[in-house]
Amino acid sequence: MLTRSNPILALSALKAFGIQYILAHWNNMSNEEKTLLQTLKIEGNIKALFHEENQHTLYQINDIKDEGNTPWFPNIKRFTIYESKQQNRSVTLCFYYQMETNQSLLVTPWQNPIECEISWYNNSVKSSQMDRKPVLSKIVSYQASKLLHTESNAITIDVPAPAPGKYQVVVKHRFPSHSTTRTGVCEIYSHGFVQFREGL
Repeated sequence: MLTRSNPILALSALKAFGIQYILAHWNNMSNEEKTLLQTLKIEGNIKALFHEENQHTLYQINDIKDEGNTPWFPNIKRFTIYESKQQNRSVTLCFYYQMETNQSLLVTPWQNPIECEISWYNNSVKSSQMDRKPVLSKIVSYQASKLLHTESNAITIDVPAPAPGKYQVVVKHRFPSHSTTRTGVCEIYSHGFVQFREGL
């Protein structure tokens, strides 16, 4: 349902999921909802394709031209690594984001892509040695669609894992405008169990 608080976000979400049309049933709508649709039509966000008097109207969602809809991401609150349910020789990378009250963000590969580079280093090598080579380094991306908000602020990505052992992990999270790097120590056991501590 479209809401007055952020109708452009709602339209963007519909477009991101491949929905191009809205059918408005006027008898089941409040005056506020009717006014909102009329405003979206006047502003060029939707276009009426078919109208039946006092019954319903079929709208097409136009390309969203709202400056506030440009890609962005909230701050990373923390991240963790745990066992993957997908397959062997992989782990699950989980990002938790700091979401403000009443804030929401649709994450999709098309609108707000998430890409990160995860590098695994032998834990016996001191982190101050900048010329060290990673045991494994991969660039991975989030391919699903999710609406982030204060009660659902995490996304997960399955990533390739090295052989069982203890590693220093460096994750570079790439935002549309910048990137941020987080670190931790991860121990992978032969039976698949993962133990992780961030920031070490």
